[in-house]
Amino acid sequence: MGNFQNDILSAHNEYRRKHGTGSLKWSSKLESKAQKWANQLAKKGYLQHEQQSEDGENIACLKGEELSGEKASAMWYDEIKDYNFNQQGFNSKTGHFTQLIWESSTELGVGKATASNGMQFVVARYFPPGNHIKKFADNVRPPGSFPSTNNNSNNNIRNNGNNNSSNNNRVSPRRNGNNGGGAATNKEGSQSNNEFKKNFLRSHNNYRKRHGSQPLKWNTKLEEKAREAAEDAAKTNTLRSVDMSNVGQNMAAMTGGELMGDKVSSMWYEEEEGYNYNSPGFSSSTGSFTQLVWKESRDIGIGRAFGSKGQTFVIALYQPPGNIRGQYEQNVSRPSGPVPTDQKQGCKCAIL
Repeated sequence: MGNFQNDILSAHNEYRRKHGTGSLKWSSKLESKAQKWANQLAKKGYLQHEQQSEDGENIACLKGEELSGEKASAMWYDEIKDYNFNQQGFNSKTGHFTQLIWESSTELGVGKATASNGMQFVVARYFPPGNHIKKFADNVRPPGSFPSTNNNSNNNIRNNGNNNSSNNNRVSPRRNGNNGGGAATNKEGSQSNNEFKKNFLRSHNNYRKRHGSQPLKWNTKLEEKAREAAEDAAKTNTLRSVDMSNVGQNMAAMTGGELMGDKVSSMWYEEEEGYNYNSPGFSSSTGSFTQLVWKESRDIGIGRAFGSKGQTFVIALYQPPGNIRGQYEQNVSRPSGPVPTDQKQGCKCAIL
């Protein structure tokens, strides 16, 4: 295998050792899937998670300097600065970091591709996948933790694409009531679906107005697709990208309480504080915000579903899609006026 694969595996395992987490082993099967998606991203020209639920996924892009395996790993691990070990859970600003050191993940495969303009794309796939709601405390160990029993200390790449020994121990994605999210429930919650949609759309458009963006209009086709995706997320306890072309996407989940319409908007808009207007462009920590206020987006549809254990899953779809490379300056304007009144933090939320 090449230096890139060795470098990224070694860098991953060095970071994992800091947390007492067992080393990852290379998977040629994961590498093949990651490479195929990296090739697709190079053709698309922008970052997007693949619509799949079997593997965990980290993605990165860079232009102007070499995106080495060590550099990609450092970009993801650097999110540790924003992670709260005293209140474990998913956050869009730390999801790459938590997947990187997720203790239950044991295999890694990575692909890299370069677009015609020189933009480099790196896709990392992990199995079993990390960032499972309610499992952060068991899988995200603080720095300096004693080594875990998951002692895969050999850092050498292993070709296990045709080796069934590792596959025999794989756990299928969680899809039933005794093993994960269970069936979605059809309850509306304390906020009815109509109230939720009105609340969500009103708060969205209030934020957009602050950035000079026109109000979004409700799209029933987008709503239907978003609702189907939210119901699937509730059944599988997994948020994943919607398999639909030419749409922008924002996603959120919450455990331990109900996710109201305006709270969803505020969760995504809070990323605005980290956006660099002097150097406009995509960042995984601000992508939900930039899609929310994207000027060329005109239509929106949202779906909400409840898991059997009280989780709330929300998926929003936008057309035309936002977060298009090279179009940030004209679509994400600086704010004017005060931030609209919204509900503040205080819940354990997951955002992709």
